[in-house]
Amino acid sequence: MLALSFESRAEPRAPELALGRGPVAMRLLERVAARQNLSSLRGAAAPELFFVIGADLPWVDGVEYFGRVGTVYLPTTLAVVPEELFIQRVAREYGSCIVLPDTLIRIAAALNLSDAALPALREIVGSRADA
Repeated sequence: MLALSFESRAEPRAPELALGRGPVAMRLLERVAARQNLSSLRGAAAPELFFVIGADLPWVDGVEYFGRVGTVYLPTTLAVVPEELFIQRVAREYGSCIVLPDTLIRIAAALNLSDAALPALREIVGSRADA
């Protein structure tokens, strides 16, 4: 197993992914749904979780933002040590994913967002993770 630690970055990464967990997930989804054009965004949902990928992300209190390094998304304000070795290993073993200090979320299921997908996303995000 690779020993990791996280430390603050002097310069934050440019945000390319926004993640909402718990009650923040629905607020993020509703902010995204209020946009005129969803075609430039990709995203996916699970119970009490929603993430969106794109260049022009909405800002929502409580949302966690991530910058991309290869196929891996890391917190904008944190660096993982040793980063290069970690990125290579995670990309090889898991593909595209979101890395948090306490978990890893695979994001292979991210789809282009559309108005037609919003009702299903709301239902998924609104369901309980422990149900």
